[in-house]
Amino acid sequence: MRIPARKNQDQVSAFARSVQRTAANLFAALESGLEAVPFIVVAGLVAFAPIGDTMAGIGVTAAFLGAIVASLIAATMAGRRGLVVGPSAGLALMIAGTLQVLRSQGLLGADVGDAMAIAIALTVGSGVLMTGISVLGIARITPLVPYPVLAGLRNGTAVLLLFEQMRPALGMQEHGAGGPHLGATIVAAVTIIAMLVEIPRLRFIPSIITALLAGTLAHHALALFPTVASLVGPTMDQAAHGTVQLPALSARFSALTGLPFHVLTEVLLPTILSMTVFALLETVASASAMQGETGERRNSSADLLAVALSNVAGGMGGALPVAGSLEETVPEAKLTTKRSRLASLLRGGFLLALALLAMPILGFLPDAVLAGLIIAAALKLVDLSSIRQIAASARRHRRHRVEGIGSLLVVIIVAGIAAVLGLSIAVIVGVMLSLVVFVVDMARGPVRRRYDSPLGRSRARRGDQETHILMRDGGAIEVIELHGALFFGSIDQVAAAIEAARGAGGRYIVLDIHRIHRMDLSAARGLLGACERVWRTGDWLALAGMRPGVPAWDYLSDRGLHTKPPPGRSFPTIEDALEAAETSLLADRLGTVAKPSLSGEQALASLGVPPTAINDLLYRMVETGFAPGDPICRVGDATRDLFILLQGHVDVILPVNGTAATRAHATRLATLAPGTLFGEMALLSNAPRSADLIAHGAVRCLRLGPDGLAVLRVESPDSAWFLLKAIALQIELNLRLANAAIASYEE
Repeated sequence: MRIPARKNQDQVSAFARSVQRTAANLFAALESGLEAVPFIVVAGLVAFAPIGDTMAGIGVTAAFLGAIVASLIAATMAGRRGLVVGPSAGLALMIAGTLQVLRSQGLLGADVGDAMAIAIALTVGSGVLMTGISVLGIARITPLVPYPVLAGLRNGTAVLLLFEQMRPALGMQEHGAGGPHLGATIVAAVTIIAMLVEIPRLRFIPSIITALLAGTLAHHALALFPTVASLVGPTMDQAAHGTVQLPALSARFSALTGLPFHVLTEVLLPTILSMTVFALLETVASASAMQGETGERRNSSADLLAVALSNVAGGMGGALPVAGSLEETVPEAKLTTKRSRLASLLRGGFLLALALLAMPILGFLPDAVLAGLIIAAALKLVDLSSIRQIAASARRHRRHRVEGIGSLLVVIIVAGIAAVLGLSIAVIVGVMLSLVVFVVDMARGPVRRRYDSPLGRSRARRGDQETHILMRDGGAIEVIELHGALFFGSIDQVAAAIEAARGAGGRYIVLDIHRIHRMDLSAARGLLGACERVWRTGDWLALAGMRPGVPAWDYLSDRGLHTKPPPGRSFPTIEDALEAAETSLLADRLGTVAKPSLSGEQALASLGVPPTAINDLLYRMVETGFAPGDPICRVGDATRDLFILLQGHVDVILPVNGTAATRAHATRLATLAPGTLFGEMALLSNAPRSADLIAHGAVRCLRLGPDGLAVLRVESPDSAWFLLKAIALQIELNLRLANAAIASYEE
């Protein structure tokens, strides 16, 4: 009997969870729908404002229709759960701007069908264009538009909304006739405050409801007083707001057939292009905000395609254009993990019910209340966070001031153009500014940095005398690091950097190109031309990063230019190039290349051992030879011998994962030259070897084990002390070289 009971209990639990999820989705749909109402109403009232109050109801209906269609399509097609798509105030302003232009030219009257035809053409046209952009993948360049441009567009939209609503907020009739009315101003102010200020005990009530109630009550309360009743301004029913029924489809396009061709090319098509770009930017910004909150990475093309199809399908039915809504997506993103796509579907149904209930009430709302709602939405639209971030960055970092000032100028220019010339022109200017910013950033220069005295960066470890020469005269070696893309417009900066390095005393110049990720033919030829001008003078200049797999080398190789550098002026790594530069500097300073081999006496003398102790040390050391490639010791070995290199070179190899491995799969840390000692740490610490030591060519060296050192300490303590002092000096020199190398990497 226990099994059926448990089964029934599980069924009850599953049913309870299902009911709980459904209730959560219903509440999410209700909450999201109520939050969208201000933006829907704003877009509806703004889009047809140039026609007059007669189209207010139609505009709001069209905005609700766009929100409903967008909710249904986004719920099924958008790439990200929780992405809110709805009517945009910016897109509505573009429609209003186009209608205003046509009215000013006498091409559009107050006919509802004519205005709707224009709006449908713009909405469907931008949707079709956006669909093509999404399908072709061109929308991937949208994130390249810098955020200051988007911030300028948003701030410009807010300024335009504020300008548009100043008249009804002040209770003034059209064109400002009759002057401002104090009562209407008070009503608008009450509405704005109720919309923006959150009352702790009323958090569960959407701000739109609070604002509508507060503003309407204030309007009717003031209307009770005869002295101010005439000053509170009109309501929607006091102005002929017309029918909320959309005109017939055939009548909507009657206006388009009579428009001159130049209007199509000079007014409608630029507006469609601007609306498309604006919708792309808004949607990408909303998707980025969603991704930043949830970490959910999805295909942005699906988001853009959902918006595009919403505009095509909704526009054919008379809906206003939609885009990703950043203001609604950000709060939605914080709760996305608790919401499903079902909530988005339910949101569309709730908006439909809300539209049916709200539209009859719309005619009784005071103009000042609606103006207050739009002004509050505009204030929420203002993007001050980016301006604060730019200003804070400029204050903290001096090197960011120029960039910060430039970003602020972009925001101000785009917002100013939007306020003066309209959003359509602002979008075009914003895209052009994006291109200018991109070109300036690219032309800012491929020179990442210049630094001299790169002591310790090469893998060569030399004798005491040579090291001191490098420490003293290392400023003659200068490195120029290049990065990013190298193209015809920036190659002159590379040539200027080379000349500046030569003018500053750099006689051994290394051009590090391994960070160049792209290079065109003009840049490749220009780079080698700048180097050839130096090579012809006999000065020393080398290219580092010339090996397969490095993009710059691949570009040069593909064009057959990789053989242009003369022998000894092309190196696979920066370490190899610096080693060659140091060798050339030492040859110039010493008059000859360092001796290929040393005697035991010469090696000990170079380490600072006095002549009186040399014989004692040589007596107890054994001279040992190794063939090329022979391991002198391996990582983890228990040997404790100390070595002094007399002839050849020794590579210090760090094996892969700390195990013995071939040199092809390991990292070469250093190459030791004659006159250096090695193995001292194992001798002093009694610890296992920490790296492989491999003979690079024929090697001859002196060898001293721990037993020999113990005898030396007893029989000749002075000689032992001089040896330990030489070891200490070697460790100190290695530490100084390491510090110098670290200092040369980055500031």
